[in-house]
Amino acid sequence: LGQINSPLKSLTIKSSGLTELPEEFSMLTGLEELNLSGNELKALPHSFSSLSRLRRLNLDANSFEEFPDL
Repeated sequence: LGQINSPLKSLTIKSSGLTELPEEFSMLTGLEELNLSGNELKALPHSFSSLSRLRRLNLDANSFEEFPDL
């Protein structure tokens, strides 16, 4: 799929019952703010580190067991 060249800079997916994020999520390369609080995430995909513009990240109230090296 390549990178998603999108003006999307902020995304909130709060309290949505997410249990995982797809690897393709990392294609949102313009993302600066991300709120994933209140879900059921246990891990982030290793490709998450490619979100180099990400400045604010809210992961409160999830069920993390591991984090990728960022």
